[in-house]
Amino acid sequence: MQSLGERLQEARQRLGVTVREAADVTKIRGDFLQAMEANQFESIPLADVYKRGFVRSYAKYLRRD
Repeated sequence: MQSLGERLQEARQRLGVTVREAADVTKIRGDFLQAMEANQFESIPLADVYKRGFVRSYAKYLRRD
């Protein structure tokens, strides 16, 4: 079973979008997107509520549940 980060990365690559392009559209920092795709959520120096919001926004942008 794939991890959340792997699913996000796969969806982004399937759409042919770079991390920079995704960051520009979602307004989420590129290093945060890379950390999410690498399953390194603890490296994002924000409260969990913000991290969950970022995941929701990113997944919506990638047309994922």
